[in-house]
Amino acid sequence: MSGDTLSTLREVRLEPLEARQLLAFGQIDESFGSGGQVITPIGALAAAAPAVHELEVVADQGTILAGGSGGLVQWTSDGDVDPDFGDNGNIPLPGTIYRDHDVAPDGTIYVLASSDVGGFVVRYTRSGQPDPSFGVGGSTLISVGPTFTPAAIAVQDDGKVVVAGSVRTNIGDGARARVYRLSADGSADLAFGNGASIDLQLGAGDPIVTPVQKDTIAGLKILSGGKIILAGSSLAYSPEFYDDEAGIFRPVVYGDSVFATARLTPSGQPDTTYGDGGVSRSVYASAALPAPATAFAHRDTDDAIALAAYTDRLVYAQFNASGVVAFNRAAPAPGFGIPLDMATKQDGRFMLVGVAEAVTGYGLQVAYISPGGELSNTIQTSDLRLDTVDLAEAGPAAIAVAQDGNILIGGRPGDGSAAYQLVKLDDGKVDVQRPDHFAQARGNDIVRDAAGGVHLAYFDATERVLKYAYRAPNGLWAPTVTVDDAPESGHYLSIAVDAGARPGIAYFDGHHGDLKFAFSSTDGRWSTQLVEGPGIVGLYPSLQFDSTGRATIAYYKKTGGDLKLAALQPQGQWTYELIDAMNDVGRSAALVAQPTVGLWSIAYTDTTTGDVKLAWRTKARTWAIEVAATTTGGADFLSLAYNPSTEPGGVYQRAAISYFDAYNADLKLTQSSGDGALVWTPRILSTQGVAGLYTHLTFDAFFGPTVYYYNRTFDRVTRLTDHFHDGVTTESVAEGAGRFLSVFSDGNTIDLAYFDEDEGLLKVQSMPVRV
Repeated sequence: MSGDTLSTLREVRLEPLEARQLLAFGQIDESFGSGGQVITPIGALAAAAPAVHELEVVADQGTILAGGSGGLVQWTSDGDVDPDFGDNGNIPLPGTIYRDHDVAPDGTIYVLASSDVGGFVVRYTRSGQPDPSFGVGGSTLISVGPTFTPAAIAVQDDGKVVVAGSVRTNIGDGARARVYRLSADGSADLAFGNGASIDLQLGAGDPIVTPVQKDTIAGLKILSGGKIILAGSSLAYSPEFYDDEAGIFRPVVYGDSVFATARLTPSGQPDTTYGDGGVSRSVYASAALPAPATAFAHRDTDDAIALAAYTDRLVYAQFNASGVVAFNRAAPAPGFGIPLDMATKQDGRFMLVGVAEAVTGYGLQVAYISPGGELSNTIQTSDLRLDTVDLAEAGPAAIAVAQDGNILIGGRPGDGSAAYQLVKLDDGKVDVQRPDHFAQARGNDIVRDAAGGVHLAYFDATERVLKYAYRAPNGLWAPTVTVDDAPESGHYLSIAVDAGARPGIAYFDGHHGDLKFAFSSTDGRWSTQLVEGPGIVGLYPSLQFDSTGRATIAYYKKTGGDLKLAALQPQGQWTYELIDAMNDVGRSAALVAQPTVGLWSIAYTDTTTGDVKLAWRTKARTWAIEVAATTTGGADFLSLAYNPSTEPGGVYQRAAISYFDAYNADLKLTQSSGDGALVWTPRILSTQGVAGLYTHLTFDAFFGPTVYYYNRTFDRVTRLTDHFHDGVTTESVAEGAGRFLSVFSDGNTIDLAYFDEDEGLLKVQSMPVRV
């Protein structure tokens, strides 16, 4: 290096994170089993592809009991198969469909299953042997035939057994809930309900428009005092049919889908002091066909019930002890997927395990719901180690709280072997700040690497230094690192990753007025170097790595008012190009590679004229400069992207720029014609309040552009899509926040970082692309 490019190198080491300061739940508990997990082969009589459906930790001994399509398996609290249980730790259930199981206070085990004959209950001793004193030879039939579908079982303190499920109605189109009770010896308890059973409808549809209700049972719980809580969901609809009188086909009409809980007295009658006549309902979808409630949990401390389902995202609700709905919420963005099971922590959190919306290759998803109803960050169950087998990404799966308070996830191995797999994760600390929240982090930029790791650079407004955070592909955050501790470093910044997933940051050193570059080596050490100075250099930097891995930065040199480009050469020195020196130019620079040839394009503003400009390198290696839009009061927050839709002859050169029009406070888009004589067409996308701050333009589909931006008037992050067949539509992505918004899109996933001024937190959020 020579002259003013000589670098001052500094190194920042990643320090190991102390266990008491876990930034995220979900760290593998290495003390359990083998490296945090156990894989137990299932006997030859079990299902070909066994999967865990239910996990239970036996209270008095801490053993872990799993039930599923491969029968029952019991492990010790350390993750060893219990050789004294069943047949070397396993109870196969050949020829049956496992539904649920429960463990009585004395350790007796009850299994709910079904077959071609009907639904039945089997009782085992605590050592896993059939109990012949129950029913006939240890089992008793509850229902005959396929009309009743058993779903949940619970055992009372007096040994009586309660079974819940759904029974078909409306010639099979609908269903209602049914609850049976057996005496301690397995015989029908005729004193219960209306002669050993009771039916009730969880749903409440319109008798004219949507007269059919279809109930689904998610869980069952015996409360202290003997009352019974039943939880699930119900869909109201009218099936499709051919109207003979009108001579037309009537399509299906969907009404409300509701979360529902019902409470019965100890004698099996609706408890009229609960909810509305014994049933409480809360709508989670309307005029659509969502998934039913698939996860349920009960909180002992206050008898609250939690339920979760999936619409186009995770939805969840909590009912308090009297049936009042404490909250009914949808996840702030799609991403979690279908919930499979739920468990309750002693600190009041409801833990969730589920299936991702798209196969990610990093196991199942785990999150928690706080007592106040906030959804945590999501982690994935894979340990990202090549020498271990991870849980299959698709369900079924189950979750439970171990005796030491950590989290147990049960499922099946991703390698397809006939086995149960159990993973133990650290549960984190409820009073620790969320790992995807960063206190007083203001200006920022975010990028995702090809492996799925998320890299965040930000200016810490408290310490007034440049910092970096990394989220691994499985959702676990590493400790935050100070990249440059020089005061006022990072007011303006841009982050990118090279082909090796190593991050680089271009940023403005506000103390010296210099443009600087920081780069991370493979071992996590950061080095920083001066790119250009002195003067006021490096505002609005935009960093990219070219096809050869060279760092390239477009930036505004305020001293002189020029747009410049700097490239790091293999020998370590920086070279510079003056792109535009006419007027005061270069604010809001956005550097993007042209999609077909890989040559650079830069969108920027001309402060003197108020124009939006595009500079692009031609095949002759010269720079062409065009006015893409004119404004009266100037433009800011530019974002540049190329429309991937093909033009005649296979041309992919339709550049588009989104920007904030400062005069009218509107969000605008200008797009080139894509032909030889480029014609730019500006248009207004949104006039709703002060719209268009911190824009990010992307073409995630062939249907038109999508713009993410902050609407200052409504204080929210908005996603606007301009599809040629649907027109312009908007959707709120985050409410009550949005300043300093940065966005990364790779066509599959959107990563957002934005500042919540009320809470003083920068929040990171990821979700799949919607097309």
